[in-house]
Amino acid sequence: MFSFLRKSKKTPNTPSSGASSNPTNTPNAIAPPEKSKFGSSVPLKFRTNAKIRVPQTVITAPTAGKSQMPEYDPSLSIAENVLPALDPVKVHKGMKLLVQDNTQVMAKVGEKGKVQLHLVRLLGSGTGGVADVVENGTQVQHSGQVSQQSTSLTFKNIESKKKKKTPSKDSPLVFHNVQSFVPQNSVDFNSQLGGKKKTHVKHNLVITLYSTNTPSPDRFDLVFNSQEEYELWYHALSFLVRENNINQDSDPMRILIMRAWMTADSNTDGQLDYDEVQRLLKTLNLSLAKSRIKALYTQFDADASGFLEFNEFMKFYTFLMRREEPDRLFVKYRDELDDKFLFVEAFQLFLKNEQHEELSREDTIELMRTVGAVETAGDGKVGLSRDNFSRYFFSNLNYAIPFENWSTTYQDMNQPLTHYWIASSNNTYLTQDQLKGASSVSMYRKVLHKGCRCVSLDCWDGFASSVDGSGGASARSTISSTSISPRSAAATNFAPGYPGEPEPVVTHGRTLTSKISFREVIECIEANAFTFNPYPVIVSLEVHCSQEQQAKMAQILTSVFGEKIFTLDELNQNGGVWPSPNNLQRRIIIKAKRLETGDKFDDYEDDPEDPEIRKKRLALLDYKPICESLGKLVTLSTASLDGVARELKLNPERPCWEMHNFSENRVEQLVDFQSHELSAFTQNHFVRIHPKNTRFNSSNFSPILAWLHGCQMVALNYQTADKYFSLNQLLFNYNARCGLLLKPKMLREGKCKYSKSVLHKIKIKVVCAEQLPPSKQKVGEENDIMDPYVRLQLITPHSMYERSTSVVQDNGFAPSWNEDFEFDVKNLDVDMLRLSVFDKNENSEDTLIVEQLVKVADMQQGYRLVPLCNREGKVVDHCVLLLNIEVLTLPKILVGDTKEKQKEEREE
Repeated sequence: MFSFLRKSKKTPNTPSSGASSNPTNTPNAIAPPEKSKFGSSVPLKFRTNAKIRVPQTVITAPTAGKSQMPEYDPSLSIAENVLPALDPVKVHKGMKLLVQDNTQVMAKVGEKGKVQLHLVRLLGSGTGGVADVVENGTQVQHSGQVSQQSTSLTFKNIESKKKKKTPSKDSPLVFHNVQSFVPQNSVDFNSQLGGKKKTHVKHNLVITLYSTNTPSPDRFDLVFNSQEEYELWYHALSFLVRENNINQDSDPMRILIMRAWMTADSNTDGQLDYDEVQRLLKTLNLSLAKSRIKALYTQFDADASGFLEFNEFMKFYTFLMRREEPDRLFVKYRDELDDKFLFVEAFQLFLKNEQHEELSREDTIELMRTVGAVETAGDGKVGLSRDNFSRYFFSNLNYAIPFENWSTTYQDMNQPLTHYWIASSNNTYLTQDQLKGASSVSMYRKVLHKGCRCVSLDCWDGFASSVDGSGGASARSTISSTSISPRSAAATNFAPGYPGEPEPVVTHGRTLTSKISFREVIECIEANAFTFNPYPVIVSLEVHCSQEQQAKMAQILTSVFGEKIFTLDELNQNGGVWPSPNNLQRRIIIKAKRLETGDKFDDYEDDPEDPEIRKKRLALLDYKPICESLGKLVTLSTASLDGVARELKLNPERPCWEMHNFSENRVEQLVDFQSHELSAFTQNHFVRIHPKNTRFNSSNFSPILAWLHGCQMVALNYQTADKYFSLNQLLFNYNARCGLLLKPKMLREGKCKYSKSVLHKIKIKVVCAEQLPPSKQKVGEENDIMDPYVRLQLITPHSMYERSTSVVQDNGFAPSWNEDFEFDVKNLDVDMLRLSVFDKNENSEDTLIVEQLVKVADMQQGYRLVPLCNREGKVVDHCVLLLNIEVLTLPKILVGDTKEKQKEEREE
């Protein structure tokens, strides 16, 4: 790839001739922006002292060819925009990797001191961290603890090889520091080559990167061996550097405008023509008549040049973003003498009257300064302009749920573990359906990185491999790529990579799903359990193995997890109560079935099937009595129940290590007949709910009913991103996505009795939405602009009440509704509000675009923003819903239920 790399220092100057082609008022200009208020990244550190030179080279883009990058898509990450044009390359032993957004950035010291850098796709999805390449080829295995970091290149410093010099060390290059780059040979680069006999330079294919966030700015040069590589990296670095400049801006509105500019300026010439503006409006989900577009284009082309420069575009975009409600409130509270500003006393009054929020004068001034308040000339009074006021409205300072509830672990993590909802996975190893889908070790890494804290393994006897006699780490690290079909694997109980040494496998028994090594799974859990999250992980084992291989399971668990395993003896020493998440940090809790000889199973199922068929199916499950060595590691055990048609008894006097597993069907029956008993039982005992056994396609069920009755572990199929999995992700987005959420107080303490009377009334005005992403179902259609509407669902322990707004035609950019709704609330601490935006379709089912789940008790009153998420629970940048929220506590004389409300049916 690269044949030469040189590091040096420079003055923070830029090519003088670059200004004409890249004006400094555009976001992709070479001139670096001012230092971010958010602080700077780790500075570049090099040990070469070079002469200071100012680059003078004219910036010229490479000629278009087959390697031209695709058009920038702001809805994707940097890696998703850049990587599709870059072919994967083989990794090399000894490389250091930094993984982020499915990207691997690699560096290798090759022959004769040459440095090679590579960008490749990550095998499977990853979130971020450093890893080592442990073998040649394309298989990568993480080693050691992985931590989230900024995008960086790690490479060997090869400048100093003379004797008496300090040995070379790895040097990080943090891309977040790089503010500009110069393609072609720069003066700086040529000055470094003076007198050198061997430069390794070919075809003058050089890119020089500059960093300006440090007191002593740095630069470094990349030299390429071919025109094709040079062009690929030119475009890739263009995206990276422009994105960095945007992300280091402290103004969220300016960031939004810059992203729109990057989308529109397809030829990167620093200006927009009429066609580019027209395409941008379509990308933004906004449909305007051509005459209207032309009028706006002419209106904001202040210099009548026929193009929109960046400053003109900012005014154009701000005009499109202007909303009626913030403007009306600004006019209502602005100063009568100086109507251009909202001063401190007026802003305090706005917060009190509209936002139900009282702040001191000092706190009010601090909030105003955060959104750009200025001191007016003459009297020095602090005031908000109209734009500053709108910026407050659409910032995370004005979220309906405080931003800290998502970004930090804000809840009390010192209560017993049974007081928390726990993100849980069902049949974690499966990537597809339950009958013939593939199994994968990587699924454990994926779900743990998503915040899951309870993973499941179905364990069966495995036989020694006769295919690969090498054994060792190499065999284990390539298990996921073993060329064994699901059919042949199912027929042989194959344990890959362990010749002559039978070991257990993980698979969905008596099906055609493929098999993976139990050892591999346990090693994967150990490597990823606490990467981003210190809280305990529950490993749920369903054991179908013989006594001999159960002993092997125990040996593997002990050797891999070691002292991380939380034992039953430790639990008993805690006085019969589960320790808190903080006390269980970095601990592994083993869950399994304590079966006595003769017992068949202990998971109560109540699926509608013929009794004889059910009896035969249960016999096939072939549960085994647990061996002593494995039993000593089990802390959380499922209670044994006698018979198939037995009656369940929720006995709160049972020891706290005893729990129950129920199918989704059974929990509905419990709610109907033993609602209070179930909620009381889960205060000190665990209950796990799993999908019914007829969900062969790995679909999910609604977890709401089980959650609102205290069940801690509602196990869903993480491989299926359906509406119920989305609901699960929305809930566990709170509390910094740590996978644990403190249950409402009424589900943790005393007698849990739900109110039958209406105690509160919530009034919601749906004002407008911002920046809705395109509807994938309409992409490519002649009129593919969405027609959005909002669905509101109040979710209670026994009912669901639903309302919807009207449909707004052809506007996903900034649709407005201004429609009012009311809901009666019986249990404020428990009830939840689900907000979903749909695209109306005439000829098919309406398409869910974005949604959010909020706890009613946590909602702040007033005009508030709700950030919206996609189907996978990820927040969509700048996509929000503006609501006006009011929560009323009813006088006692009005408390009561109407017969009409009691008749409303609960949605199944």
